[in-house]
Amino acid sequence: MLTAKQEAQFTVAYDRYGAMLYRVGLMHTETPADAEDVLQDVFLRYLDKSPDFQDELHEKRWLIRVTVNCCRNRRNSAASRKNVPVPETLAAPEFVSDQTVRDAVHNLPPKYRDVIYFHCVEGYSVEETADLLGIGVSAAKMRLSRAREKLKLELED
Repeated sequence: MLTAKQEAQFTVAYDRYGAMLYRVGLMHTETPADAEDVLQDVFLRYLDKSPDFQDELHEKRWLIRVTVNCCRNRRNSAASRKNVPVPETLAAPEFVSDQTVRDAVHNLPPKYRDVIYFHCVEGYSVEETADLLGIGVSAAKMRLSRAREKLKLELED
């Protein structure tokens, strides 16, 4: 059973971050149903762990980190390798207007796709992106540079 305080914290967190976390999950899983499953897993962990956050930024970073980890776990699980994605009838939210660019971003390896997404789409600085992904700033800069180069090469073809 949830206490009134836990329920209130959950509601505030879900209202504040749910849409963004869904977009992060969609970027990784590429299907709305899987993104919804990831979102559910993230908030179940939020309720289970009931972490104590220093401030809103700490809470947001924790939720993003858990979302990325849930996506990676899902991608690496044996169940995800056995499942064949079923075409969805619902249109996925657009986070990049040009279909060619969006396809090119989705074709990037996950470590490059993550830095592009957080830096270019969500608008985080390189330092914040590094912190969210649990990597060094120089690694984030290098991944961002390599991701841009890969996109440039793919889009020139």
